[in-house]
Amino acid sequence: MNSVSDPSSFVLTTQTNVIVWKVDDEKTLTIIHQFNPNPETSTSIASVVAFQSDRENVPIQGGILMQFDYDFQSDRLTRFRGDGCHCLRERLEKIIAQQRETIANWWRMAKEKSKDDLERSIFDPELSHEGMIGYHELTPEVSTDLSKPTFPAGTIFIHNAARWWVTDMYCANPECHCHDTLFVFYPVHDLASQQKDTVCVDYILNKSYTIRDVDEGTITADAAHDLVKSWFANKPVWFTDAEITSRSKQLKRVMARTMLHRATHRTSEEPHARKIGRNEACPCGSGKKFKACCGKQ
Repeated sequence: MNSVSDPSSFVLTTQTNVIVWKVDDEKTLTIIHQFNPNPETSTSIASVVAFQSDRENVPIQGGILMQFDYDFQSDRLTRFRGDGCHCLRERLEKIIAQQRETIANWWRMAKEKSKDDLERSIFDPELSHEGMIGYHELTPEVSTDLSKPTFPAGTIFIHNAARWWVTDMYCANPECHCHDTLFVFYPVHDLASQQKDTVCVDYILNKSYTIRDVDEGTITADAAHDLVKSWFANKPVWFTDAEITSRSKQLKRVMARTMLHRATHRTSEEPHARKIGRNEACPCGSGKKFKACCGKQ
């Protein structure tokens, strides 16, 4: 338990990317910070949302909602927006500052895990969603032990007192050079029940987005447009076109490795199958030697 300057408020729990702050017996503030796990890009900025919540950490309709970016190297809050008072903002700054080293350590661990996943991942054939694969599949969240860090690659977004999970998906065909992106919005309460996606949005680099599909049984078309517009206006500052390009290339490399892995597995039982030399160039196109790339598998 970490005390802050005001003894009436304290941190209840601190998980990998969630801080639950008890303001008093009636009010709780949930603070979610997220950082970019991409090991090929560097940024020390975490995207943070803070919202007034009930005992289940669910946003309260009409409650406090704030969003901002936190640079944990300079210990500064930027792009601050929301409806919290100045006093509450000062308390938030103190809490986040207290967690600075923890956040920096989680960021480093996320980068290391993502780098390892990127070098070893093999895609499951069932992952494809309309011919595209989500970036979050590179950093699978499989641990149920809260004492161990997990680093979800999707973005938690708060809109109209509801939580949404936004994931970015890309064409993973190694022979395709496009970087077109599909953003998929899920209501958080639907994730456990595995219900279908609610809003799908096509995005083309340096252009604009187009809503491809809306499940109007869950959200109206007007509400979907409002949700998507709000997300693009408040998305993480590091979610740039350069970041999208990097993620797209990573998925294509992993898919090339996956295809090689499947081909090798199919031909391994053939009596005259050619074996790739350890020092030969890896067929996946990474530019590395086979022993330092797919040969690790």
